[in-house]
Amino acid sequence: MTDRRTFLKTGITALALPMIARNAFSLPLAAPAEKHSYVVPYKIIYDERYHDSVAFAGEAKKLGAAVRGIKGDVTDLWYNDLYHEWQKGPAAIMGMTTEDALFCLQILAQDRRMHVVFRVDHNYLSGNKVEHVITGTARVPHEVAELASVGPAWNIRMSNVVMQFPDERVNPAETRIITQLDRTVTDQQPLVTWVIAPIRKV
Repeated sequence: MTDRRTFLKTGITALALPMIARNAFSLPLAAPAEKHSYVVPYKIIYDERYHDSVAFAGEAKKLGAAVRGIKGDVTDLWYNDLYHEWQKGPAAIMGMTTEDALFCLQILAQDRRMHVVFRVDHNYLSGNKVEHVITGTARVPHEVAELASVGPAWNIRMSNVVMQFPDERVNPAETRIITQLDRTVTDQQPLVTWVIAPIRKV
């Protein structure tokens, strides 16, 4: 049986499973006037190698969050941080990373009865555009709809979205939004913004 240390050290690329195709639904948004309790993150995780992820973390830090950088590999984050924190009990984390890093973190989170409750896949398209594929099991902040109009500041806006994430659950839904950039993007690795939080009944 593969232990957690072997799992982390051998890398997760070979273990990655094909993404399950999702049906398109209208994402339920929380109206600005609605009052919610929010998911409070223990830490915001970002990938130091990517401009958009760094900008995302910078804004989260301004909003008062503790941030932790990685460079693709989550081994150090796990052994020197999350493992010890999660021994105390479930603690939500949020971030903007690659798909591989998220895959590893969600496997580790399952042991603590946590799962991905919200994710936005950021796919960089030709023509200086970013497609945001948004899925979640909560009524996400209304700011998510503004991704279509904020241009290159979408990375900062994503920090506002996750830092105002309601601590409630609804049936899963999906929507897609396109952001027009003012810069050329070449060979950009797709990124994912995500929230991992304790499992709750819908």
